[in-house]
Amino acid sequence: MRLATGVALLVVVAVATVAQPPVPAVAGAGWVPIFRDDFDGPTLDLNSWAVEQMSGALFISNGLLQFRSQPTGLPTIVSNAGIVPTVGDFRVRMGFQYGRTSCFGTRIGMEARGIGWPVCGNSPPDAAAYGFHRDCARGTSGFAYPVTTSDSGPCGVDRMPVRIEGDATSYHVGELTVTSESITLTVDGLDVQSVPQPLPRPNVVYFGWGTPCCQYTEFDVDFVEVQVRDQPVSNLRTPQVPLNGAELQNYLNGVGESIDVYTQQLAAQVCSTAVSENSSFSLMIELAGYADQNTIGVYDAFQPTPTLYEVFPGQAGPGWVGLVYFLASGDLVVNLFDDTGTLRMHTVHPGVNTSKVGFYIRGPGGTYYSEDGRNGGNPQAVMYEGTGRNWGDLWLCWEDLPYAGGSDRDFNDAILMLQSLQPVPTVPLTWGAVKARYR
Repeated sequence: MRLATGVALLVVVAVATVAQPPVPAVAGAGWVPIFRDDFDGPTLDLNSWAVEQMSGALFISNGLLQFRSQPTGLPTIVSNAGIVPTVGDFRVRMGFQYGRTSCFGTRIGMEARGIGWPVCGNSPPDAAAYGFHRDCARGTSGFAYPVTTSDSGPCGVDRMPVRIEGDATSYHVGELTVTSESITLTVDGLDVQSVPQPLPRPNVVYFGWGTPCCQYTEFDVDFVEVQVRDQPVSNLRTPQVPLNGAELQNYLNGVGESIDVYTQQLAAQVCSTAVSENSSFSLMIELAGYADQNTIGVYDAFQPTPTLYEVFPGQAGPGWVGLVYFLASGDLVVNLFDDTGTLRMHTVHPGVNTSKVGFYIRGPGGTYYSEDGRNGGNPQAVMYEGTGRNWGDLWLCWEDLPYAGGSDRDFNDAILMLQSLQPVPTVPLTWGAVKARYR
């Protein structure tokens, strides 16, 4: 089973709709799995995992992924891109058991690859590691590390490890929970260590180590599961927008979503950037009859009469790619590439507030905003939270004719996929109420 989030690029593509029955998902509380591998197949699933070093022996037997060292080293595997969410809180659970060990360093856990850690004198390619390790420097005991690196800086290998077993070989379920406040390690249901943020964000699941050695170690992995926080019911739009959603439902089903377009519309109508700078978002479009005339972009939702910042002109077509960055300076940088990879536009818009970003569509049918209050109280866009592979992303689905008259209300005239942005819940307002805030 493989579900994961997408990459943080801004892409314009033409997508064929695939007719499938709707697969509704139920919003709730707590944590929900987006990926799980029980290693019950005959071989390693290379769609989910990459073998970085094949020294030693690596095989699946009796539902266990088994690692065995040889004098040439220990096998090393890492999760592929998309398994670990790039934004938001997440948790990785893994069942594991060390076998016979004679002083051979191993890692079972996660790494933060390509992420510098200046406070600890750490920069790529050295990777901060988190998890459940056996370290030759400490004999054959097993330790839980909230964070460790291979350098000799202040956050090197000795940063607060907690001993979880000695020479015994017990089965454990370890959890590594990453939130905006901390990174916490749990073993067998007990919290063993927590370190406050900021820390390098772990981005791959990692098993092995791979250093050649004449000594021996072995361990088994029973399962790996990645979880994210479920969408709270309170974040859904009330009431839900009535729509003719068959084609939109088929579109989302066809790209692997588990969204009910009739019942899972988010209350959010604007977004904020997920981090303070260099945020990006992805835009996937299926355009209607005004494809060559509609322009799409963003605006500062704090402004009563907002300036519109164009991202995609009307001539943007299949295969065009746009990269959008909200910088800490307040600048909005737009780079637009055509389907040959040629840069067609580079624009810098100064003074854009990133804490409340709205979206617009403008064409022959009118100019419409993601905020109902700017459309005379009428919805022209509905927002959904991505599921499975797309968890952490947002779908913004547009109607480019007036909802109150002339529209077919199918909300598939333009479909935007937003990444590295966070939804901001919105209380429905009239346009008069919006203007009143600025008097």
